[in-house]
Amino acid sequence: MPKTSDLVQKTTLVAADEILIVDSAVVDPTSDEATKYVTEANFSAQVQDDLMANAAVTEATVATDTVPILASSVNSKITLQNLMIQMKGYKEYTFAIRQSGTDAPTLTVRHSDYGNIILPSSRSSAGMYFIDITSLNLTLGSNTNIGLSNYRGDTDLGALTFGVYFSSATQIVLESRVNNLSLDDSFNDRNGITMSIVESI
Repeated sequence: MPKTSDLVQKTTLVAADEILIVDSAVVDPTSDEATKYVTEANFSAQVQDDLMANAAVTEATVATDTVPILASSVNSKITLQNLMIQMKGYKEYTFAIRQSGTDAPTLTVRHSDYGNIILPSSRSSAGMYFIDITSLNLTLGSNTNIGLSNYRGDTDLGALTFGVYFSSATQIVLESRVNNLSLDDSFNDRNGITMSIVESI
């Protein structure tokens, strides 16, 4: 078998190219019988099979587990969580909104594509509240939408209306009104409001 220094290197392979190998089954690796070849196509197929057989691919079950992917000329990996989101085509969050008295509403995760997320809230004034969504890393536009499970509720004072909107990519405004009067203590168990955010990718 010729020495590597005696060979001309080819940098771009095609499927029909032949790659020299030394057959480990032959006792004398320096003998002519030990020198064999494999086509580039078969070699690539074997490498891909070996990668896909990796235990990290078949045993990834936790959202933060990573799996190898075949990217263009790059050895890469992706978390199972992100892979599932890519396959679904969007990321989604749902929060139950509850409030007591004049306290700022508490948002409890009911569904999240990124695990347990805490969204801090604050009271601006009666019936108006700010929700910090910095941790969601949203990009506002036609691909990002927000909504409430119900826009109407009930109080002893009459029919309630609820509102929600993005004031920026890092903040949501929640509102509750009855007869055009802003009112606290509206996001309660009686009205059972949830908020959903969906961002297409």
